[in-house]
Amino acid sequence: PAQAARSRSRSRSRSGGGPARRSSPDSRREEPKRADGDENRQLEVSYEEARSRASGESTVQAVLRFPEAGGRVRLVRGRPRTTREDAELDADEMRRAYVSGGAAELRALQTRQR
Repeated sequence: PAQAARSRSRSRSRSGGGPARRSSPDSRREEPKRADGDENRQLEVSYEEARSRASGESTVQAVLRFPEAGGRVRLVRGRPRTTREDAELDADEMRRAYVSGGAAELRALQTRQR
């Protein structure tokens, strides 16, 4: 007995047949331009306890938080310091580097601090 040929339904062609896809509104949105000094307002500085040293001495480090292009938030930590005052000095230096030269200058400062 010969088997009857079954008809297969084909998926719709991408080039025709249906309405064209539209990109989502979010993908077309432009990043807002920042005015001078706006970077300074978007920076957040906090301090957190870091790992204790081998001697058992507790340490504190500055944490800088700032937005990157695309809306992602970046955290940059300073070196672990034995006093909060030293961590505050690091935070001030990191903030000035970011305001003057952006993320690239901040990375250069981190390299010099290590």
